[in-house]
Amino acid sequence: MLNTLTLISLAVFVAGGAYKVGSWFGKDAWEEDKSSFLKRLAASVVGLGSAFFSLKLLVLVKVFFLDVLFQRKILRQSLYRWVSHMMIFWGFIWLLAFHALGSIFAEPLFGPDYICLNPLFFLRELTGLMVLAGLSMAFCRRICSRQPRMKTGRDDLALLALLILVMLSGFLLESVKISSHYVFMDMVENWAGLDPDDDAEDILALRVYWEKNNALASAGRTHDPGLAEDGFYVHESYCMSCHVSNKWAPAGYLLAKAIGPAASRANGPGAVSFFYWLHVGLCLAGLASLPFTKLFHVFSTPLSLLINSVTDWERVHPANAATIRAIELDACVHCSACNLNESMAVLHSLTGNDCILPSEKIRMLKGGLHKLTEQEKCTFGTGLTLCTCCDKCSNVCPAGIQLKQIWKSTRGLLFQQKDVDFSLLSPLSFHPSLSTGIDSDGALTGLIQRTREAASYGWSGSDPGPIKLGKKNPKNSLKSLMDKTLPGATAARCMGCEMCTNACPVPGLCDNPAETLGLMPSQIIRAIGLGRVDMALGAGMLWSCLSCYRCQDVCPAGVQVADALIELRNIALNTAGAEYDSRSEAADSCPAKLVFRPGKREDQQ
Repeated sequence: MLNTLTLISLAVFVAGGAYKVGSWFGKDAWEEDKSSFLKRLAASVVGLGSAFFSLKLLVLVKVFFLDVLFQRKILRQSLYRWVSHMMIFWGFIWLLAFHALGSIFAEPLFGPDYICLNPLFFLRELTGLMVLAGLSMAFCRRICSRQPRMKTGRDDLALLALLILVMLSGFLLESVKISSHYVFMDMVENWAGLDPDDDAEDILALRVYWEKNNALASAGRTHDPGLAEDGFYVHESYCMSCHVSNKWAPAGYLLAKAIGPAASRANGPGAVSFFYWLHVGLCLAGLASLPFTKLFHVFSTPLSLLINSVTDWERVHPANAATIRAIELDACVHCSACNLNESMAVLHSLTGNDCILPSEKIRMLKGGLHKLTEQEKCTFGTGLTLCTCCDKCSNVCPAGIQLKQIWKSTRGLLFQQKDVDFSLLSPLSFHPSLSTGIDSDGALTGLIQRTREAASYGWSGSDPGPIKLGKKNPKNSLKSLMDKTLPGATAARCMGCEMCTNACPVPGLCDNPAETLGLMPSQIIRAIGLGRVDMALGAGMLWSCLSCYRCQDVCPAGVQVADALIELRNIALNTAGAEYDSRSEAADSCPAKLVFRPGKREDQQ
């Protein structure tokens, strides 16, 4: 019967896994790629080949050890979570290899008696306790933690409950076996080779010894010290070579001592059989359900980490981009790390819209946008529109999910379907979506043009487009330069509190700050974080800054705002080429105005 149930569970697991993997290469939920299944699969094979047969292989090896096995990303966020996850991860790996599959991995190394001999006997107990402790820590984090924006769904609790029951049933089964007289007699006859009729005295002495030292529970327990001493010699002759003391399994031993009085009344095989099938049934249920729950992240999360470590999102093939996004949706475990670092958390507390939080948007995407009701689509669209694509959620995601790419693709799809409230758009939340190809929609063309002008170059009334430093080397761009300079480094710490803007005296000197300055200090820093260097260099605020350092002094995150603006001016002057105009129309409303425009260097009257 066990073999039949195991085969059924394996069949469900394999079929579910094949369906899940096949869905990665199926229809693109964002409708950006129309490639067939085979073309998507072929593009993935080509992409993997280019990674394995290049220097990227070294990156994959590094990420595999540091982020997959050692789980560096979780350690950077929380020592508590890291300890919990490492105990669960490595505990399950050990139990799978040397307990569930012990006949394959353990028996060739340690012999047929490996189950009851050290070191595996003790290590099985230790790893079981590690997993149980890790699951308990995870449960407490979900239930007892008062961290804001920690979201726990029913599926999260159900999965934790299943895993905890698997471990508890295993310890109960172990304790019942330790205390069971039925198991003891089976061991005496089949392992020690003692006959109940011919060796009755030896069996009695051995039973007394095991009652005293190994938590055996038998009806009519005898406390004869002489028999116990004789039992030691019998144990030494027949048992010691293939069975260590049960005290090496401390949890099972103590639990067996606790249930001893009840176990002594149940000398038959019923209790052992019940807990055996309970434990096996829970294990097989977990195996069969693995492809259909977030347990599947044991496969998809390592894939997400490895793939994204070598993927250049500016050059990735559209077919591979769609496949990676599908893998990333399965890699999300709803840990809420992104929620805890969400820059729009204030709006979530004010509006109560859960779709402002990244993990909740991913949860809705997993269900499929086409399945959302009109109300759900409105709520989802509002949360997505308010996102500034600051990429903080991607930076902290332990699964390596590039959430910014998902938000941009999803927002572009909603724009095409006109399911967005455009009144909620801000310059920095709209501009990252302009690269999704939605300009072809006639109904949006005018709005896109007006928004681009207002967001990027409203102060000049024109849109010169992104600035590039060289045509021969694609890496020689402002974005790559910014990653190596002060503005790019300091922008990553920005929380979006806008205290720098509130402290800045320049807007008060202008008649129309929005038109004259274009972007405020906080928006310039945020634009750098978004990779929109052209927006930052095109802002009038960059040349109107008084370098009074008020913005930098009040920043609670230590962002070097004033220094970054000065460095941006230097980059513009020394690298991109600039056009100066101290007599522009804006100079009348904002003193000391110096306007930067991409182009040739010319004298102006």
